Amino acid sequence: MYTPVSTDAVAEDALTSPKTARKHLNALANEGFVVTDAVEHGRTSC
Repeated sequence: MYTPVSTDAVAEDALTSPKTARKHLNALANEGFVVTDAVEHGRTSC
């Protein structure tokens, strides 16, 4: 089982902006590689 992480956390680990991380995470979600879930303040986690 995996623990969800925020887009901001992914961006920080990847040394990129949250906007860029979100773009790539959305592409991965569209292909079924990651799952997104609405969380507090309308943000998503993967």
